Amino acid sequence: MKLAIFILCHHKPWLIRSSLLSLLSQDDNHDYDLHFILIKGNGENKEYNEYKEYFRYKSKTGEKNTQLSNFDNDVLKELKKIKIKYKIHNFKNDHGLDSGAWIKLIKSNIWKDYDYSIFLMEGFLFSSRNVLKSLKKFLIKKKPDFISSAHEKRFFKVKPSIFYNNYNKSYHDQAIQALWMETLKIKEFNKIIRSSKRYITRYGSNIQNITEHHISKYSLSLFQKIKLFIKSFIYFYDFDTKKKILVTMDRKFLIDKKQISKKYENIDGIDYHIDKNPLFYGCSCQHIFSKKMIKDTKIFFKKNNIFKMSRMPYFGEVFEIIWGLLPKVLNKRKWYFSGIHRVRKNLINYIREDYIDGMVKYLNLYNENEIKFYVKNNNIRFKEIKKKLNISKLIK
Repeated sequence: MKLAIFILCHHKPWLIRSSLLSLLSQDDNHDYDLHFILIKGNGENKEYNEYKEYFRYKSKTGEKNTQLSNFDNDVLKELKKIKIKYKIHNFKNDHGLDSGAWIKLIKSNIWKDYDYSIFLMEGFLFSSRNVLKSLKKFLIKKKPDFISSAHEKRFFKVKPSIFYNNYNKSYHDQAIQALWMETLKIKEFNKIIRSSKRYITRYGSNIQNITEHHISKYSLSLFQKIKLFIKSFIYFYDFDTKKKILVTMDRKFLIDKKQISKKYENIDGIDYHIDKNPLFYGCSCQHIFSKKMIKDTKIFFKKNNIFKMSRMPYFGEVFEIIWGLLPKVLNKRKWYFSGIHRVRKNLINYIREDYIDGMVKYLNLYNENEIKFYVKNNNIRFKEIKKKLNISKLIK
């Protein structure tokens, strides 16, 4: 089995540094091909005809896409610390964000040499040192076509407003509406979205907004654990906290995995489950594709003008959700797994943690008693607690 790992790189060097340390700390022989996709520029591409209206509104009102940021050349300094072979690909930054970069990759032929391609983004951490080892076993055993990260597995609530346009909105809202109107022109997506009422039952009741957090460990204080335990008992009369998943709705609670999926696999401490509901999607666009899945996706994208659509303003904001619909459209099983955590906000109090000290906190959580990570001179350093890990042979 030939495996490729693609990592998006753009800004905040400590994000890619933490991801590289997590990758190279894996209990793995590192027999994959490593690729970095540099998302160059600030995303404000005036040569895009599709952005003319965006720039017109920007000059008139000052409204801009706040998710855009400039490429940081310090990212390259972090890549130069790696002691294994890798390849670099330069993609242009635009409103497609991470989804746009993946679509550019799918449009290319870079993935054709691999049985499986793992799509990751800077700031990801493996939630155990066993993730790659587990994943390889799972790929051989189940031969899946699609796996998504489930650290923020979110339900998309279809709102009636996506079915009609309203130009009395901000430009951002108009652009999002235009993207949904284009999406609804694709019959396969239209059919799922228009029949969304079929997919709103969860845990025995109708759901509105919901996020499931599937990772191998939670960073919770004793007080938070007790509070979640009490809430879970009140709502589900269940004292057993084992095999539970943290769920956020209008409240936070722990729920038994069996209420989420009847199809679970656990390999080396990493959970995999199938979810047939197309309205769930993995936040942050981190997925694993078989070669067949990418090939079918490329054909579907070309047939439905999605390569062209990806140049529309604010595209990335909508298409993050669409990845969750894609397996059903292409008649593939949609697997999720608990092996990746894209550090963003604290799962309990929503305080941002994707800064250097926050990344170190989670690196230590997922490598407990084996590697010690710390900050020195505004850089993440490490000390191997267990002998013969040999991480220093892979990265400075």
